Amino acid sequence: MFRFLISRRFLINLTIVFFLSLLITCGGYKALDLYTNHGETITVPNLAELTIEEAEELLAQQNLRCKIHDSSFVVDQPPLTIISQNPKALSKVKEDRQIYITINSVNPPKVDMPDLKDVSLEQAKLILESRGLFAGTLTYKPGLGRNTVLSTTFDEAPIKPGDKVFKGSKIGLILANGYGTAEVEVPDLYGLTLSEAEFLLQSVYLNAGGVNYDEEVTDESTAQIYKQIPQSLPDVMLNYGESIDIFLKQEVEERPDTLNINNSQEL
Repeated sequence: MFRFLISRRFLINLTIVFFLSLLITCGGYKALDLYTNHGETITVPNLAELTIEEAEELLAQQNLRCKIHDSSFVVDQPPLTIISQNPKALSKVKEDRQIYITINSVNPPKVDMPDLKDVSLEQAKLILESRGLFAGTLTYKPGLGRNTVLSTTFDEAPIKPGDKVFKGSKIGLILANGYGTAEVEVPDLYGLTLSEAEFLLQSVYLNAGGVNYDEEVTDESTAQIYKQIPQSLPDVMLNYGESIDIFLKQEVEERPDTLNINNSQEL
């Protein structure tokens, strides 16, 4: 009888210990959930092209933080703006998570000038772009193999393979014009922006010469051409590599095609 009582008391105590342990464990998990906001996440915002200050303000609103991890250089993005982040945008993270950002450098790095001699114009453009460089002014001189690179320039001075040049720079290309002197009709640039005109001129192997903005221009990137020298008129021809001077104002009036020649002459 005595042994039965001991065994019964032992089982009761063991059951109490078991339930107490279970209660403590569940309570611990519940406390951990409350401390870590278990199941609650924050969506990381897209910080691309924001300044550091803008990113810090945006992240603070969502109880997140940021830290500069690295810097790089992107040609067509303003300095000191964010070019990448980790974790990526739309990732799910916990509150107070630190977001590591890479910013665009203030000063572009220097790269080696590639050897472009005797390559085609299209190949030269691809090679330059692979180094973070761009084709600038195209100048044609007598030579065999039209559009073959004869030499290169930077800021109107000769530049040799291996010379250091800032990433994002425009490299002038001296090209062969083939046999004899090649000519092209003067294109009509009226109403185009400068970047659109430069693209068109390069496609017909011409260059933008003097670029002049009216005083009322507030945004050079959207200003439009209202005058050019020489004008686009029948039978007016230019040799490959020659230039057209350009005049821009903020916005031009739409010009009917039938008035093209007359308006050009009045200018």
